[in-house]
Amino acid sequence: MATRQAGFLNDAKPPRKRRRRAIVLAAVVLVGVAAWQVDFVRQDVRFVWEQVFGAKMAGTTELRSFDSRALHEKRSYYIYLPPSYSRRQRAGERYPVYYCLHGMPWGKALDWLRYGRIDRQTDEMIRRKQIAELILIIPSGRGKGFQGDSEYVNARNGSCDMADFLVHDLVEHVDRTYRTIPDKWHRGIGGISAGGFGGINLGLKHPDVFGLLVSSSGVYRAERDSRSPGIWGTDKEFLRRNSPLDYLGSVPLPDVRVYLDVGIRGREIRYIRETRQLRDLLTRRHLPHEYHEWDSGSHTWDTWRSHVPDVLRFLSANWGRNPGGRQAEARQPGLRRWVAAAGAPPAPTTRPALSPPTSSRGGSLPRRAVSPSAC
Repeated sequence: MATRQAGFLNDAKPPRKRRRRAIVLAAVVLVGVAAWQVDFVRQDVRFVWEQVFGAKMAGTTELRSFDSRALHEKRSYYIYLPPSYSRRQRAGERYPVYYCLHGMPWGKALDWLRYGRIDRQTDEMIRRKQIAELILIIPSGRGKGFQGDSEYVNARNGSCDMADFLVHDLVEHVDRTYRTIPDKWHRGIGGISAGGFGGINLGLKHPDVFGLLVSSSGVYRAERDSRSPGIWGTDKEFLRRNSPLDYLGSVPLPDVRVYLDVGIRGREIRYIRETRQLRDLLTRRHLPHEYHEWDSGSHTWDTWRSHVPDVLRFLSANWGRNPGGRQAEARQPGLRRWVAAAGAPPAPTTRPALSPPTSSRGGSLPRRAVSPSAC
């Protein structure tokens, strides 16, 4: 009996050891998650501190909304208006506009203010006279589903026309509501990660609307995954028509200028590979572009935030202006840079009529009814 009892006690030890191992593993996981979140927590604290105690900006940032025909709902956006916008003596002045797109999944418009601090950086560069004054528009591009992915396209299943919202509803609303310079050479679009993909894809498809395209750490070949089955469906041709790397080589040369950059320290292979492939394609097609690789950067807001000034300088240098000249290459410590430029027609002085809505499914289509199930 004693032997059996001892055996029973011995048999009880492994479950206790397994519990201890599970507790240790859980603690390690929690510490890892906490460490991964440190940068976001730090940026959140800094954002709140700046809002409450930070220096007052000369420009203004506000949250606005309007009714979207494409999405059948009220959609919000942040707007930064430069310092002179509200001055009585500058009441007749008009401004270029940059549309900033956030990342996905989980991303939201506030990220550009909270983590990118793009409004404060813009305000400071204007104060230092490093860039021309401009209007920033930061829309919510969240789609349906828990993760809010939309990829900035018209969903294949017809449930969410995000591309029509951005290209038509939002641009027309902004030009109607604010003192913009309403032509393509004073209108830019771009963003980070999925927002960079959206900026390039929408800009190449609508070169009559956007003249300046920006992408930081984007991808340029659409791929169907579990996050977005309704967006892409199973149509391979639809994926190809939304993959700049696949269609840019076979379409008429769009009259646009492009900014690309990517951080290479983090070894995010797909972002680096596809950014380089797009750079090479732009070079072969002699499409004006500026390209940067950041040796100290990776796929994080630390990198994107630190290079917001580079994007703003690109925009400011190219508003309403058409660069010309042969390809040039320059190198500086910590970055690899290629600049390719080609001639372009003079900037229009009057607003061109927006073309009929072009569906990201390909082809020019009349604006179609969208099901009431909004994004």
